[in-house]
Amino acid sequence: MDIMIAADLNYFSPALTLIVSLFHNHMERDMNIYFLCSEFGEKEFAVLDKIEKRYKNKKIICFNISEEQTEGLRSFGRFSVGAFYRILGLEMIPTEVERILYLDVDMVVTRDITGLFEMDMTEPVLVCDDINNILQGNMEYHKAIVHLTPEDKYFNSGMILFDMEYVRQKHVRERLLDDIKDNFDRYKLVDQDALNRYYHGISRFIPWEKYNCPCVPYLSLDTGHVIGERNLLTYAELQRMQDPENGLQIFDVTAGILAEASIIHFCSEMKPWKDREFYKCNQNMQQVYKIYNRYERLAARLMK
Repeated sequence: MDIMIAADLNYFSPALTLIVSLFHNHMERDMNIYFLCSEFGEKEFAVLDKIEKRYKNKKIICFNISEEQTEGLRSFGRFSVGAFYRILGLEMIPTEVERILYLDVDMVVTRDITGLFEMDMTEPVLVCDDINNILQGNMEYHKAIVHLTPEDKYFNSGMILFDMEYVRQKHVRERLLDDIKDNFDRYKLVDQDALNRYYHGISRFIPWEKYNCPCVPYLSLDTGHVIGERNLLTYAELQRMQDPENGLQIFDVTAGILAEASIIHFCSEMKPWKDREFYKCNQNMQQVYKIYNRYERLAARLMK
């Protein structure tokens, strides 16, 4: 299994947690992690070497992203230049790698995801709906920025399974970088917008509930959530329906959805490695925090 992750020094600690969660859930499987990084020194590389040696058939291959490679790119919103490393790194992946699974480092893997990696590549990428922006009511805005219609699909770029043969044949990296530089001031989520624009119409969407599940509140008029069905309330709908005169019962299905996720994405501004009290005090997210903290503590022990 070939995995790509990316981080600068600010995200080194959560990257370790993700790596350990991947290794721990695939103990008997060969795995190569291609780590696109910057600002790392001897201390960080020594830590990665220690973790690699604690697991059988696992490799962590680091590629340093230089300032020269990021020329013309800059931070946007709350995102650093590191957001572009996954695009820059596409040319650095060895040619023998036929497919690669990209994961954001603010994710944690809760169970074996071999089935995801081995899915049929019927399209050049496998992706998931950006359910977080759907719930926030921002989706039409993001679609309009990249010239998509309201009926078109738009994905969250935190998890992407890339067909690397397609990437090389179509010079995807170069086309994405050209688009980013041409439209930087227009795009909102710059790297994600560029990826959506390029892969529009040639993306296979798989269940977000399993493979890119944001750690956010989920509310419904039903007692449960069925994968693939649109029965969750947007936050705007929730605000309207909370009027007592409606007489509607609203169910919190957060814990149930998160419990079934194979990959949990902490994509909000609240991160489990720094906003610990938020997760400890939130009844529906306590179990997820315990899972994250278990891998976080395991990573800390392996470094000793």
